[in-house]
Amino acid sequence: MKFEKIKNWPLFLLPLFVLVYFILFKITDTYNYHVFIAEDGPVEYAQFILFLLAGIFFLASAINLLKKKTFLVGFCYLLFSFAAFFVAIEEISWGQRLLQIDTPEMIAQQNSQNEITIHNLDYFQQRLPQAYMLIGLWGALGWMIVTKINKK
Repeated sequence: MKFEKIKNWPLFLLPLFVLVYFILFKITDTYNYHVFIAEDGPVEYAQFILFLLAGIFFLASAINLLKKKTFLVGFCYLLFSFAAFFVAIEEISWGQRLLQIDTPEMIAQQNSQNEITIHNLDYFQQRLPQAYMLIGLWGALGWMIVTKINKK
């Protein structure tokens, strides 16, 4: 796909601008950068809200597609919805700090952040970098795969 054909190129470049902004922010104001990205900070709650909204949009799309009897794509969107809701809830540790819930000792012993989360369990911590890379590749290149499948 040629860059000139991308209709919303500013939106296409937005992640690059955000990345550059955060790199410059970290270099020029390290203290406030760490406050900004800290646990229960603005970035964490923004991620929660964005994943929650994504889950809602995926769910609405899934319902719409299933009503149109587009079952395979509708089911995929339903899975994306569940995944987005799961990530949103994991991001705020299932509301643990908001509700002031103590971490059970059995979980605390196996959790790198002493929280009620799945992604911080020792087993998953070792595999997160690979999972992030695979998800990132799908996010970056998935549209090409879907376009090829749709042409067939």
